[in-house]
Amino acid sequence: MLYCPVWVFYPGILLIFEEIILRQWSIAIHGGFISMLVNVQKGQTIIRRGPYRFIRHQSYTGGLS
Repeated sequence: MLYCPVWVFYPGILLIFEEIILRQWSIAIHGGFISMLVNVQKGQTIIRRGPYRFIRHQSYTGGLS
């Protein structure tokens, strides 16, 4: 079993909360076009504001943490 110092726990929790905030912000900016399937819907445009200015795929980025 791998043991690490107790202080490592707190940055991990912080990363989890940051990921949740990033994903919720992305969903709010994306509006009604968010879905579990990757597809283009009628009337959908490329979003260039909010977190999409910096990261195109927030779910993938959040999954890295």
